Amino acid sequence: MARLTHTYPGMGAREAKRVLPALVGEVSGGARTDIALVGCGLTTVPEALRGLTGLRRLDLSGNRITSVPAWLGELSGLDVLDLRGNRLAELPDELAGLARLRVLDLGHNRLATLPGAVSRLTGLDFLKVDGNRLAALPDAVAGLTGLSWLDARHNRLKVLPAALRGMGRLDYLDLAGNALATVPDSIGALSGLSILDLSRNRLATLPDAIGGLTRLKVLRLADNQLTALPPAVCRLAGLEALVVSHNRLTTVPEAIGALTKLVKLDLSDNLLDGTPGVLADLPELAVLELDGNPGHPTRPPPYELPETAGRSELSSLSSAALWAGRAPREERTASTPTRTP
Repeated sequence: MARLTHTYPGMGAREAKRVLPALVGEVSGGARTDIALVGCGLTTVPEALRGLTGLRRLDLSGNRITSVPAWLGELSGLDVLDLRGNRLAELPDELAGLARLRVLDLGHNRLATLPGAVSRLTGLDFLKVDGNRLAALPDAVAGLTGLSWLDARHNRLKVLPAALRGMGRLDYLDLAGNALATVPDSIGALSGLSILDLSRNRLATLPDAIGGLTRLKVLRLADNQLTALPPAVCRLAGLEALVVSHNRLTTVPEAIGALTKLVKLDLSDNLLDGTPGVLADLPELAVLELDGNPGHPTRPPPYELPETAGRSELSSLSSAALWAGRAPREERTASTPTRTP
């Protein structure tokens, strides 16, 4: 096989245009199936890509693209499309023609609504729309029944659609950094969830239905308005990491003792006096963070219980939580979905 043309992030628009004919030729000849023009200063999607039905992965992230041409929906072989970090405010309806698309990254654009075409991409497994201007998710998003990963953090979401219940295959749901004051009961229907991030919202409580998430391993509720740990949380018997820092908790309920698989518990920056005695009965707890409370005003290293000191906080996190980069955000190092999620 001929040596493939080399590209690199940030190579500049002039260099990108220079190497593009060779890239297109390699795709047309079957020598390659991917094209990455990352951070090149492109303002439009290159016309030279038109008709490349043999293209499987297209990465145009980090450019200055303001619109996507309708013909992009004709690239019927696309499996991965990365448009992250551009200036897109909309997408053409024709994009719904990408029937094979499995991974779509629209993060950090200027989308105020989720384009209708996205909701019709029923083959999607991985969708990132973080860092946009979304005020709501449409009911039509429930049509993405095969979706296992949804990242909608850092938007302007105030409500979630009840139709969310149709996305029963979701394994990872990130809604951090929005304006949610409530969570619908329908979230309890997401029985496949292993990681749920509701940090940095306006939640004062959670629906009782959340206790039905029997496969949940990681739950983040940091930076909300909780004055008590919602009772439903204490029914999540499979939970291994619970973060409720930066809330207004004054007590920890005895019912938390039911979380016998809990490895990490972050209660920092609340209103707790002392160390709740019930926590000593959690057999797997390795890391307990209490700093920033009245009883623990300083910020020492995370407190390790004597009987489990030295054990990694992630030692028993399930493979579901860590599978292929799907660990909690601070454990992930890659964010680009052109790498198989």
